Amino acid sequence: TEWQSAPHAGVWMSIVLDAGQAFPQLPLVVGVACARAIDGILGSTEPLVFVKWPNDLLVMDQKVGGILCESGPAGVIIGIGINVAVPSGGFRSDVAGLATVLESVAGKSIIRSQLAGSMLSETLSRVDGSIPLDTTWRELERRDALIGRSVDTDEHGRGVARGIDRAGALVLELPVGDMRTVVSGSVRLAATSDRG
Repeated sequence: TEWQSAPHAGVWMSIVLDAGQAFPQLPLVVGVACARAIDGILGSTEPLVFVKWPNDLLVMDQKVGGILCESGPAGVIIGIGINVAVPSGGFRSDVAGLATVLESVAGKSIIRSQLAGSMLSETLSRVDGSIPLDTTWRELERRDALIGRSVDTDEHGRGVARGIDRAGALVLELPVGDMRTVVSGSVRLAATSDRG
């Protein structure tokens, strides 16, 4: 995946954690934190931003941002990218129908520094345990963009997403009824992605 990051059109930030603060569900936890922060900035009391396993943020099935976590011996770097405004000249043609921006959703200007501060605060509160993992997991269940939808996976092919397990894996029901967990690769909404 290639990032498109035009000047003044988004928030692109990194958070550095100690190596001991890494855990497998971190991208999903950060996704929930960012979704809550964005909804707060937008003034929404109901979820507008959803988490698409494993690391995308969606509004009305269009990508508004993403999270990337990389671990090394010195620590963990959390990369967050959020589309705030339409880039000068618009999105590239290959992503134009797939992406959206917060200002279009909100119908108003977004103060990027306020958004960054809110995402940082929400993320750190979850990583340091101030907000328990169980609370974040319940929030993830409400914000799961794929649950009940037909998806195509690299790992197991097509099936219906049945949620995310506590280890952070996507639970997939195959057409024959068998359940599988998806732990890596990409997941795309199937052409017929009605909830099932």
